[in-house]
Order: sequence, then structure tokens, then C-alpha cells
Amino acid sequence: MIGDLIVPMYAVAFVLGVVLINLNLITYLNQRIEENRLFLILGFLILLYLTLEWILIIIFPDEEAVFAFRLLMLGVNVCYYLFIFFWLLLLSELASYKFPQRFVFILIAAYGTTMELLGGFFGDFRPETGSYAMDSEAAKAMMVLLNLCFAIWIIYLACRYLLTSLRYMEVGEKKRGVILISGLLALYEIWILIWDFSLVIGGNIDPRESTNIDPMVLIFIVYSIAVIWVFYKKDPLGICTAAGSLPLDPTFTERDVASKGLHYGLTERELEVAAAVLNGLSNPEIGKLLFISENTVKRHLNNIFRKTGTKSRYELLSLFLGKEG
Repeated sequence: MIGDLIVPMYAVAFVLGVVLINLNLITYLNQRIEENRLFLILGFLILLYLTLEWILIIIFPDEEAVFAFRLLMLGVNVCYYLFIFFWLLLLSELASYKFPQRFVFILIAAYGTTMELLGGFFGDFRPETGSYAMDSEAAKAMMVLLNLCFAIWIIYLACRYLLTSLRYMEVGEKKRGVILISGLLALYEIWILIWDFSLVIGGNIDPRESTNIDPMVLIFIVYSIAVIWVFYKKDPLGICTAAGSLPLDPTFTERDVASKGLHYGLTERELEVAAAVLNGLSNPEIGKLLFISENTVKRHLNNIFRKTGTKSRYELLSLFLGKEG
């Protein structure tokens, strides 16, 4: 039954993934903010991961394609390490939670390098039986231990984001997003842990002959459908144009804000934040209006103060009213 669904499931995931990537790209081009960039990178890495995985399924029975299989498997694994990193990075941005990027990247890189070396030197793919074997008991034990430690660590980080969102985030789309994305990450790592353990002890890795289909296929399909539905619901005719239309106070026209702001070298996003500040919006309100985190709002606001030589919202208001400078 599972084997019969492999082709249509990957086909649906690929088609929806292409649509998703295009929507994420349009969003990023219209709103050059960190969250949009991370969504774009994450979607691309997962789509590439599933594409390489599908090619592996196609060539798997060919005993003469073992080298190509190993090379593709390396590509799949590298995509996995990268999208786990960007998955965590996205959670950090959405939850406005401090994230030690360099430290986490180094740990993931060290884990991935060690795993690939162990698999390359001691592992053996056997296309004729659809299995993977490791003859060295020491290498096998080390790989199982590394998998266990890495999976527990990622699950722990995902649960921290989940608890942070439940305790401290206001009810809204971002909170629901963090809960969903962190929950999926924890569940996916549990599956990875189980699958890797069965693989190391010599399990069948051909999804057409077993029930070990990658749940990322289902996750990506559901995620793509959800994002496409949100785009259609919020902006069916003009994607991402609503966020740029700010309800300015009559005292400040868009032209006034842009002309003075450009004089100080403000970027397009900083002009939007400045206009929102001049309308008396708080940081959380600006974040909701522009679909960015409070930390991102604060960063833009600090840049605005620095470029305009002001130190507070009052000074910024005075500057744009022409009472100063």
C-alpha cells in the first residue's frame, strides 16, 4: 500500500513545493525581512532534500549505481543538516528568542561530518537486498549514540521554543506558527531517531518495500497547502501589497515621510517603520502591521535613530515636523 503511494506523494510535494518557493520568493522581494528570507531558504532546502531523495528511490535497485547512490545520499544528508539549522533559526526569529547561531552551526556540522565519515568507512549499502549494514560493532555503537544525542538535543531545543511560545507569546499567528513548527520539528526528530537506529542495525531502506516513508513528504505537503491558503485568504489579487500601505496621520503624507527619510539614507523598510512610529504605533503594533518580530522592529528603530541623529520617538517626531534639524 505504502509503495503504491510513493510516486503520487512525491509528485504532489514537488508541485506544491515549487509553488511555495515562488510565493516565498515574491514575499521576500516585497518584504526584505529576516523571517521571509528564512522561510525561503527552509522551503528550498526541504524541496531539494525531497528531490534528491526521490532520485535515490528511482536508482536504488541498480547494483551498478552504488557510487551515484552514495553521492546522492551525501547530498540528502547535507540538506537535512542544513534545513534543521534553518528550521531552528526560523523558530528563533518567530519567537524573538536568542539563538547562538555559530555554536549551533558548528555542532550540527561536527555531527554531520562525523556521521558521514562513520557511514563512509564502515557502512555498506546493499542494493540487491535493499539494506544497509555495518560490520564494525564499535562504529555501529558510536553512530547509534551520536544519533541519540543529536536527536535529543534538537527535540530539547524544539520543546524550549514550544514552551516559550505557550508562556510568553501573545495569542496570534506567530504563536500558532511557533507551536506548529516546533511541534513538527520534535516529532520529525523522533522519527529520524527511530529510522536511523533501524538503518544502522541493518534495516530495509527501500520505501517501496517497507513502511519507512519519510514523513517530511507529508509535512511539506501540509505546510505548502497551509502557506498557499494563507496567501490566497489574505491577498488573492496582489501578493504582499497590503503591508506596504500604512495608515498615515494626515500630518504626514507618504511623500513627506519618504522625502525626508531618504535624505537620511533610510531604507524602504526603515521608512515603513518610521511612518508607523510617527502614527504613534507601539513596537508590538508595528510588528503586527509589518509582519515582523519585535526584535526586528527594535533593530530598524535603532538604525533610524542612528541615521537621523535622534535618540527617542519624540525627537524623531520633532525632526519630521520640521522643529529640529
